[in-house]
Amino acid sequence: MTAINTALTKAQLRKRLRSARQDLTPQQRRDAARGCLEQLSGLHYWQQSQRIAIYLSMNEELDTSPIVDLAQSQGKSLFLPVISNKTMQFAKWERDQPLESGPFGIKQPLPPANSCKPNALDLILLPLVAFDRAGNRLGMGAGYYDRYLADIGQQPGQPFLMGIAHSVQEVEELPVDPWDVALDGVITEQEVVLSNGRY
Repeated sequence: MTAINTALTKAQLRKRLRSARQDLTPQQRRDAARGCLEQLSGLHYWQQSQRIAIYLSMNEELDTSPIVDLAQSQGKSLFLPVISNKTMQFAKWERDQPLESGPFGIKQPLPPANSCKPNALDLILLPLVAFDRAGNRLGMGAGYYDRYLADIGQQPGQPFLMGIAHSVQEVEELPVDPWDVALDGVITEQEVVLSNGRY
């Protein structure tokens, strides 16, 4: 766990935790991607899920390409985030389908994208900058995931919300705003951290 002063602002936390990710060596990154895949593949919610939302990692994020490969080898349907007009949806995607560069350089399916609501998904794998064991997540600050998931607790068929992270991204406690959506758990290269008993 990264030792962090809980009085730090979210912006300060982002800077510090992104720096911690950047300090990882290429071998540590490869080991983390492999370890995360092993943790995820043994998870009940992964095995039961057929419609999975995921993101394509970039910069210093934990590499999600092994997860994409596993999902496709197991015949699961994948959905990628699509950002347009300051909103985000998830659209179905096959590995051989072309992608375009969206806001922030994020690769996303070409329009027209076949988007879906959160309750149409079984599992949503989310990127994060930091997390704590209460299920709180610190993202990049744009708020796309929080807005997309804002009414998720009031819908039937609620998907499992799982963060993907390096273990160095864990902090003791994160500041929380009213609009922040808590995770059901986080997967790192070392363990599955479950936060609300849904497992």
